[in-house]
Amino acid sequence: MPDFGSLLLFIVALAFSVSFHEFSHGWMADKLGDPTARIAGRLTMNPFAHVDPVGTLLLPGLMYLLAGILFGYAKPVPVDPRNLRDPRWDNLKVSLVGPFSNLLLALISAVLLGLFAAYFDTGNAVGQLLIMMVGLNCSIFIFNLLPIPPLDGSWILDSALPRGAYNAYQQIKPWGFFILIIIMLVPPLNAVLIGIPRRALYSVFTQVAQSVAGAVA
Repeated sequence: MPDFGSLLLFIVALAFSVSFHEFSHGWMADKLGDPTARIAGRLTMNPFAHVDPVGTLLLPGLMYLLAGILFGYAKPVPVDPRNLRDPRWDNLKVSLVGPFSNLLLALISAVLLGLFAAYFDTGNAVGQLLIMMVGLNCSIFIFNLLPIPPLDGSWILDSALPRGAYNAYQQIKPWGFFILIIIMLVPPLNAVLIGIPRRALYSVFTQVAQSVAGAVA
C-alpha cells in the first residue's frame, strides 16, 4: 500500500494529467466548430475547472485507504457533436486527442525525468512526481482506449463502426459502468486489458528517460 506522501503526489499528478486530457478534448472540439467547452470555461489548464470532487479527490483517497489502489478521473468536458462541421469524423478526432494528450505528457515527463536524473537523485519528491507522471499517463492512455462506455475508446468505436454494428454496440452502453467496475476488480481482466500493455508502454518511456540521462551525463 502506498504511503500518504505517494497519495498526495498521485493526486497532484492526476489533477494535472486529467486537466490536460479534458482541455485537449475541448480545444480540439473548439477548433472543429464546437464552442461548448470554451463557453463553459473549460478551455483552461486550471485544475479547478476540471477536478471532480468525487473522482479526483474522494475516490482516490477511499481506494487508497480501502484497497491500496490509486485511481481517479475528472469531469468530462462538454462537447456538442451537432456543432461539429463533420459530426462523425470530427467526433473521432475529439475522442482521440484525449488519450494521445496523455501519451504526449508521458513522453514529456520521461524526457524531464531523464534530465532531472542526470543531475539529481530521483528519490526526492520531484523525481517521484515525474516517475508517477510517466506511469499515470501510460495508464490513462491505455484505460481510455478501452471501447467501453463512457471511455474515449467507446466514442472512437462509435465513429468507426458501420451502421449495423453500431446499433448492436449501443445495446451494451447502459452496462458500461458495471463492465468497468468488473475490469477494475477482477485481477486477471485488469492485468490483460490494462496491466500488460501499461507495463510495455512504461518500459518504452523508461528507456527514453535513461537515454536522455545518458546523453546529458
